[in-house]
Amino acid sequence: MGRALQATEVQRHQEIAMHTKVVTVVGVLLALAISPAMPVSTAIGAQAGVTYTWAGAGDASSWASPGNWLPTGVPGPTDEAIIDGSVEVDIGGDIEVGGLHLGPETSLYGTDHATRTAYTLTVLDELSWNGAEVRTGLTVASGAVGSIDGDPLYFPDEESVPLSIDGSVELTGALKLRAHVDVGTSGHLDLNAAHVYRVCDCFDPLLTIDGRLSASEGTSQIVTDGAWNGEVSVTPEANLIVRQSSTATGTFSGRGTFTLLGTMSLADDINITDGTRLRLGDGGLNSGIMVGAGDVHGTGVIELAEGGWLATSVLDPAITFLSNGGLIGDTDHAPNVGFQGVGQLTIGTTAKVFAGTRLCIHDDTSERQRPTIRVPSGSTFDVRGRVNPHSCRADDGLLVGVPGSLLTFTRLALVDAAQLHGTVDLNETGMLKAKRIDIDGAEVEASGRRTLIQAARELTGRPSCIRAPGFVPVYSATALNLRRFPEAPASCLTNNPKVLLDRTVSGRQSVRLGRDPGNVMSGLVRVKITRASERATITIGGTRFELSESGKARGFLIVPANARLEVRVPAGRAHVRLTRSGWYLR
Repeated sequence: MGRALQATEVQRHQEIAMHTKVVTVVGVLLALAISPAMPVSTAIGAQAGVTYTWAGAGDASSWASPGNWLPTGVPGPTDEAIIDGSVEVDIGGDIEVGGLHLGPETSLYGTDHATRTAYTLTVLDELSWNGAEVRTGLTVASGAVGSIDGDPLYFPDEESVPLSIDGSVELTGALKLRAHVDVGTSGHLDLNAAHVYRVCDCFDPLLTIDGRLSASEGTSQIVTDGAWNGEVSVTPEANLIVRQSSTATGTFSGRGTFTLLGTMSLADDINITDGTRLRLGDGGLNSGIMVGAGDVHGTGVIELAEGGWLATSVLDPAITFLSNGGLIGDTDHAPNVGFQGVGQLTIGTTAKVFAGTRLCIHDDTSERQRPTIRVPSGSTFDVRGRVNPHSCRADDGLLVGVPGSLLTFTRLALVDAAQLHGTVDLNETGMLKAKRIDIDGAEVEASGRRTLIQAARELTGRPSCIRAPGFVPVYSATALNLRRFPEAPASCLTNNPKVLLDRTVSGRQSVRLGRDPGNVMSGLVRVKITRASERATITIGGTRFELSESGKARGFLIVPANARLEVRVPAGRAHVRLTRSGWYLR
């Protein structure tokens, strides 16, 4: 039990209280003299509440015992209660008080053991909590203000009773929890280089933000599960680190940095405002994971540090990505694989960029690195949105796929330059545009878009293999296109060009497709007919080509390996050019 105050101390507090009452009465009479028209009830009601200080001269434990307070009485909704020193106070029921001051060695408790529920003390005006232990329910009412510092402990005997903040509270210490904390819709919890963490593994407290959570200065940490439904605001001078799991549906603002080292599940959409950074992972051993069905909106920044992992449904096109290591991927892969380096995104295992994403890569101004997405051998980059690697100021990005890599394009990818030497998969809606593109040695898989790859200035190299069932490739100086040709098989067409015939034919002309390199099924032959005489008829490999009015025709033929190709012009003559484009592999 707590100690009672000495007799001399009691006498001193009583004298102070008597003096206070005399001054109050004189003040009331003076007010009446100055304003005789003022009702007496109004003048008396205008006086301030009483300040009660814990003395412990009664039973030394009960809040409701008048003898424990100086002056004698019990603090009420308009009064202030001051409890200091090494004392334990039992509130004995649900109570309201105007102001409450708790000293560093104070313990406040109260539980209805019959119903196994903790009582609740509601502060209506001002709370000053300096390191005390609170083992009962505590509520900061709407409109009230408070400060929490020192090393306070919220440890109610019944864990289901939350610390409810409906007013505005500043935390500057380290708040230890064994129960929930609820910041209501009108509430505001400000962390000033503060820490919130659970006391033990015996209970998982939940920090629920329906109102506003802010971090104003220094580095603050939250080491407990959370539900971020309201607004989380971090100033540029602050860094807020969250180390446990949480759900989120709210807004991140303040132009500061929010660092996630746990798992955040997006139960609904979140918004990141301009200049605010949501950092996933710490670049070390700690992972920051964002998953869920919600969308990410806003104009802020998501930074993927090493250990960061992003797997949300839809990302707003205005969101900026700065990646120093991390994964934009699905849930089938571990979160500790990802991008490496500053100014470059190197795909560690698998990364997917979702539809509508703007991928903005930070360039290190000291080294002037070119913003680059690099896909090494054995890695997969699944592009499901418009991907534009650049330095956030100019379209100067580079997309690199080394041999053995896989790049999948579901929609348009736009880069300054691309070097594609691995496997490139473009489906019916996939397309790559760049100023300069090198596809030498790449393996291309396509599903029928007319233009697959288009370079504004230069397309160099030829793929080692193209798989496009029902289509054949058509090259120009700046583009790789597909032309409908139903006879084209599903097998891979190697790039092995050779001119088989280039001359004027009258009568018959027979040519071989070329030496079979082995493991081939057939060859693709491109046919070009020009300068045909007026009555000429042309049959190549059993296929008759219809001539235009100008005596021209073009087309393709699939010719079995090792077969002879016979050209017949029984009447008239025509210039025939046959080019083997490549071999279809078995």
